[in-house]
Amino acid sequence: MNLEDNVAKIKEKIRNSFHKRLVRLGIRDDQINARDEEDPDFKKAKAAVEAILEDEESFEEAREEYLDEVTFTLFNRIAGIKTMEAESRQLVPEIIQIRAQHGDKSFAHNVWLEENKVQSSETLEGLDNFIRAKFNELSDELPLYSKENPYDLLPEVHDLKDIISLFNEEISLDDWKKDDILGWLYEAYNKKDYQDFKESGDKIEWDKLSLSSQMYTPRWVVEFLVNNSLGKYWLEINPDSKIRGNHDIANAPDEAILDYKSVEEIKVIDPASGSGNFLLYSFELLSEIYEEEGYTDEEIPALILKNNLYGLDIDERAVQIARLQLYIKAKTYNRNTEIEDINVVSSNFHLPEFDKVKDQFAIDLEFAANEREFLEELWNELREGHKFGSLLTLDDKLERFMKNKKDGDDLGLFDSFRDVENIETEVLEKLESVIANALDNNCSSNFIKYQSLDAVKFAEIMLGVNIKDNDYAVNKYDIAVANPPYTDSANYGKELKSYVNNHYKNPTSFYKNLYSCFLKKNSDFINEHGKIAMIHPLTFMYIKSYEDMREFILDNYHINSLIELGLGGVFHQAGINVDVVSYVLEKNNKNNKSYFMNLQPYKNHSNKSDIFLKTFNDYVNEIINEHNYTLDQEKLKLIDSYPFIYWISDSFREKFAEESLDNILDVRQGLATSNNLRFLRFWWEIDENKISDNYEEDHKKWVPYQKGGEYKKWYGNNWLLINWENDGDELKKFVLTKYSSVKGLIKNQEYYFREGITYTFATSKGISMRYLPSNNIFDVGGSCMFLTDKFKNNNYILALLNSKLANYIVSCLNPSVNSQVGDFKRIPFAKPNLIKEKTIETLAKQNIENMKKQYEFDIVEKEFEINSLDYRWNDNSLNVEQRLKHYIEFKHNSDCEILINEAVIDELIFDIYELTESDKKMVLEHEGLPVGLYPVIEQDENSYIESNKSDLEEEVINFINNLSIETDRSRENLKDNIKKLYKKNKSLEEISKELELNPISVVEIIKEFNFYPKKLAYQKTHEFMLDLTREILMENDDGVVMLNEYAGEEPLDKMIENKLYDKDFSSGDIKRLESILDKNIKEYLLSSFFSDELIILNLFKFLPKTPFIWHLSSGDQHGFDVYTIIYRWNRDKILKIKSYYIDKRKAGINNRLSNLSGDDSAAAEKEKDMLRKQLNEIKDFENKLDELLTSGYDPELDDGVGKNIAPLQDLGLLADDVLTKSQLKKFLNADW
Repeated sequence: MNLEDNVAKIKEKIRNSFHKRLVRLGIRDDQINARDEEDPDFKKAKAAVEAILEDEESFEEAREEYLDEVTFTLFNRIAGIKTMEAESRQLVPEIIQIRAQHGDKSFAHNVWLEENKVQSSETLEGLDNFIRAKFNELSDELPLYSKENPYDLLPEVHDLKDIISLFNEEISLDDWKKDDILGWLYEAYNKKDYQDFKESGDKIEWDKLSLSSQMYTPRWVVEFLVNNSLGKYWLEINPDSKIRGNHDIANAPDEAILDYKSVEEIKVIDPASGSGNFLLYSFELLSEIYEEEGYTDEEIPALILKNNLYGLDIDERAVQIARLQLYIKAKTYNRNTEIEDINVVSSNFHLPEFDKVKDQFAIDLEFAANEREFLEELWNELREGHKFGSLLTLDDKLERFMKNKKDGDDLGLFDSFRDVENIETEVLEKLESVIANALDNNCSSNFIKYQSLDAVKFAEIMLGVNIKDNDYAVNKYDIAVANPPYTDSANYGKELKSYVNNHYKNPTSFYKNLYSCFLKKNSDFINEHGKIAMIHPLTFMYIKSYEDMREFILDNYHINSLIELGLGGVFHQAGINVDVVSYVLEKNNKNNKSYFMNLQPYKNHSNKSDIFLKTFNDYVNEIINEHNYTLDQEKLKLIDSYPFIYWISDSFREKFAEESLDNILDVRQGLATSNNLRFLRFWWEIDENKISDNYEEDHKKWVPYQKGGEYKKWYGNNWLLINWENDGDELKKFVLTKYSSVKGLIKNQEYYFREGITYTFATSKGISMRYLPSNNIFDVGGSCMFLTDKFKNNNYILALLNSKLANYIVSCLNPSVNSQVGDFKRIPFAKPNLIKEKTIETLAKQNIENMKKQYEFDIVEKEFEINSLDYRWNDNSLNVEQRLKHYIEFKHNSDCEILINEAVIDELIFDIYELTESDKKMVLEHEGLPVGLYPVIEQDENSYIESNKSDLEEEVINFINNLSIETDRSRENLKDNIKKLYKKNKSLEEISKELELNPISVVEIIKEFNFYPKKLAYQKTHEFMLDLTREILMENDDGVVMLNEYAGEEPLDKMIENKLYDKDFSSGDIKRLESILDKNIKEYLLSSFFSDELIILNLFKFLPKTPFIWHLSSGDQHGFDVYTIIYRWNRDKILKIKSYYIDKRKAGINNRLSNLSGDDSAAAEKEKDMLRKQLNEIKDFENKLDELLTSGYDPELDDGVGKNIAPLQDLGLLADDVLTKSQLKKFLNADW
């Protein structure tokens, strides 16, 4: 078992033990029924549960929370002792570790029994009393073990022994020796709760923040951040320090930059300290500095904990661990050191309302009105500590008040201070003394009082003062370091969103993610020479919505080092895969160059730490490394919106200073319906006579609609329609029922129905631009671009945007999957000469036409004309397999032409932009070589040119003639490799990429094969059957066809066979079709047709599948199976199915039973049994139809497949489910 499993086992045992303990005390699941009300354990547990109940909705929830807390407290206490008693530390005698030589007890237990002989007669030799005694001893320096802790409870002694045994058996002695073992245990402890919350999909509110955002920072990241912030800071004071040689520190100064400052004065804060990794390593580095400065081993630990290290966190448990780990670290350094306090505190405290404490402020003092308002505001802010932790803005409020007082004459209660600079100290002294007094005077609950004691220390750390030592001067921090929570604003709960928006949105926007809020908070924490060191997702580096954050950094800080660590390989927790960056920012060093590292090529690399350490070491030692870059950060401002694009050359960067596509294109977001299920349809759902061809003239209800869709270049994804009857009147009225105006959702109407370019926002393959025909409306997810008068060549711009260069530029501007409107606007525009413009325009047109021709054989496309198996390919003698091969050859030739054209376009675009060879190499290394540029086998090149000469542009012929010739691999060897990939149904482009072979050669070699991919053959055969069935249903009088025998009419499989013969298919062709389908036609229709149709028509993730042929079925016995088509489907058809088709089927079955009545053979008996089951099944089916009719079901084609089919699915009338559960619920409740 791994650590996580072992911890889960221990946690479960502790929790179950405490559950039993509470029951025995009389604190049951739903009520308190004390056995002994004077039992001190009962009284303490009862008080804690009742205090928790004040914030919970039920007793059960309060008891559960208490149970969680006592479980963790005991786990943490025992884990702490195990860590302290580990062989590498021996800070305490072995208390938990049991050994045979001690009579299966611990060493300390035996010693205790010698001193307390009477305990030998107690159960398990007084084990529980022994543990209690040791906890009390430790509590002198560690509050975690204090009996005042509201969660100070032990389980029954036998359970306690079992728990101790698990700690000894399940976690190895070597694990306990590790410095950060408590942090890893805490992460393992929370794993299941984290996974449960993540799977819930709930918004992240303040009470779930710590659970959702815990990521244990690995040691190598911690060392980098601390060394290059704290370590570099010390070198700026003392450049001759030995730490220069002991640690890799980027841009370490050769001479002093800062005035001398004692190491005792250096302050480090982690405002999201978690279990304390950064503080632990900071302790190590500070101890080196103290030693170098001549301090003794005995005084160093206490001085570090008292003066240098400060931590805050909203998670009380994590703070317990951080304090415990720092204590152990200090005692390990010198066991004789005396620790007064540890400046790490949780914000999980609770203060009384201001009205209960306001008199404490007024004792012997008089307030001005504005002072009372200020103190109340400050107090109420502090009361929010348990919700928002170190994101509180106490300092902002104090600073604003101070400014107002210093600018005025009336000092009120501060009148005794003529030096207005001292006003701050008076406010802080009063504020913090009132907190302490308020707890003494207003807390009837010891539980609440215990939880609130941290408020004083929290306020001190937040405001940078030390009341205990009578040090009221506000001393900001030198170093702020953090791995803060990563929570996107879209996932904020209501309260969290409100607080962040109110405090971190204006005047500079930091609200988009909690990590950006923490950057702002760290900036507030540090002094004029301070440094910030952080690790978090890299989204802020590029995305438009973080422009304020980038500008703030560039204007206020020097980026000393920024490491783009990339996706994965950093945090090793299961299920955590984050694209992260770590960096060190510093004030007042802007003249220096910034250092950047790019490890993006090593996505999810298991040895990322080794790669980082080698790359960083190379930089420090001035060894050239391709992943290292230096840059004057001012150059980052040359590109609009300031994306942190540090790796491009100066010549490439300068292109962004020239004209951009923003001057050439209007890039527009489109419409958001606010209810896609209501207003959108796929084109096959609607009567073609209601679909607009030219809305400005025909004003038909349904208009083509662009919504992005799958990755597809040049042309396509034209599947959707929108209800735009009367200029969208129904849609606009609906929007106004939800919002005050339509403008926020129905944008840019003046661009509707115009020719342009559309694209897809989000695909893992990158951008795919497509030609947008006129007479389209467009969606926010299928945003569009329209040419301005400055440049009118739509197809040229389409080609440019589909080029490798444009893709590269957009990926630089925004490396996330979701490209934004603003990204395209920033692409530089270099105007082509007329010859190159015309050539590129022609190639783009060819690619568009190629896509259109392919769609003539694709049943989901509006261009569909005929199935590839029904097409004769100019030869009536072709059998099914030969037709399929002809289709594949046609598609490959078409795809090949597109790919070659794309490669030519890329080369021409490079020329137009005058890219240097090194810049061109940079682009292609990132984007990949165009497959049309791969080497070609010479004989294939000649054959291709000869076959297509009349259709090829001169530029393309020249391009092909200049391709590299494949010489290293034999054609036969390549043929074998192509055959393997082709059998796997790999596309032409995929095969070319995998083999790095030109598609021309791949196409020519595939022509020689006498087989086809099974998956492709199946798909095209199903499409053929779908089209054939549609034809039959549309020709049928009712649009209803039976699948069953004994129904009084020809079943569908026979109709299909007859239709095939009518189309001159031979019986051999029919057998070949059945061979491809791996079933005879009858079986295929009963078991696979409908589910295959649903697969083909599943085109958008968040839109329903919309089959136009429905398979109604009575069930697994196939008592009654019928196909119908949506264009003929109505209430009358249901009545006819019930009164005609079902009656005929029942009569047929009964006739068959009558014919079998005299046959007693086993086969006949089996058939009779099946027929009777079918009759019973049909009866149930009839009842469901009655229920459907009684409900008033009366389908309208315009309502769409989803709404019309939902009642059938709900009643179980379909052979397969069409809608998801959530879709079904929405459609059943649809009010249109």
